[in-house]
Amino acid sequence: TRVSTFAAYFIGLMSSLRRKTAESIATLYADEKTIKAVHLRLVHFLGASGWLDGPVRRFAANYALEQLPEDDPVKFWIVDDTGFVKKGSHSVGVQRQYTGTSGKIDNCQIGVSLAAATLQRQLPLDFDIYLGRTWVDDEHRRAEAKIPESTEFRTKPIIAAEMIQDAVDAGFPRGIVLADHAYGNNGPFRRRLSAMNLEFSVDIGGSTRMWRLDASETRRGRPTNAESLGRRLPFRRTTWAEGTQRELASRFAFARVVVESDAIETGNVRPVWCVIEDPYDEEEDKHYFISTLPKSASHIDIVRTHMNRWRTERMYQDMNCLLY
Repeated sequence: TRVSTFAAYFIGLMSSLRRKTAESIATLYADEKTIKAVHLRLVHFLGASGWLDGPVRRFAANYALEQLPEDDPVKFWIVDDTGFVKKGSHSVGVQRQYTGTSGKIDNCQIGVSLAAATLQRQLPLDFDIYLGRTWVDDEHRRAEAKIPESTEFRTKPIIAAEMIQDAVDAGFPRGIVLADHAYGNNGPFRRRLSAMNLEFSVDIGGSTRMWRLDASETRRGRPTNAESLGRRLPFRRTTWAEGTQRELASRFAFARVVVESDAIETGNVRPVWCVIEDPYDEEEDKHYFISTLPKSASHIDIVRTHMNRWRTERMYQDMNCLLY
């Protein structure tokens, strides 16, 4: 009955229950006489039953991908993370850490996600929890939460890269990888994407060093950083979408470059676009990203592709509706 218990738990998560605990889910399937037994089966399944979640997640992701219409194929893979604000300290991974959910350092869990997106839809491919060193290095907490002894500390970019590798190995339809500064500014993360022959468009920091390329894609002069490069480039207004109340537009500058650290580490001189956004809001800082779209790509296509990164916000909203 592991299968039936899993089915009961899953249906409970998808239900309209206000609080989705093992105890509350048991009320969907039992009367006063059997509720204790059903509750115990759910608790055992979640806490002690020996089953692997990886194959289940891959099966679910593949099932969802197969439902996509042929005329709306996967275009993007979006990496992001979100926080689940918690009370107490016993939920696995919960600690004081920054989360965009509340916009501050809070007591929360952090989940790293990989989503697939078409031009009209978005769906989660994979999800994994981030365990800080306060968990990984604490034998008592690990034992209490039944965290496997083989679990090692992994940064968020490492978690994301491993999920992407799993998606590649599973043969999921590939998309351009989109990610924010926490991932894109991590050199090993970018280089793993290149090793998997994936295209990407990721945020970087203004201090990222690079060579500017001339029209023949040859390095020109000494390496500089993205911030300095942005001071020497012309900016033009680019509109990438129609919002509900106004056009979504900003000022952008573009240059073909080679990222210094990536070239040094791999020996592979891969030309990419460096894009600098100078928002109209003077209180906002400049934003920087690099894109592996081809030299022939139009500036509007480069911007539109990158802005799809925000699609995960809607996915997280949908997930929160299901979980809470």
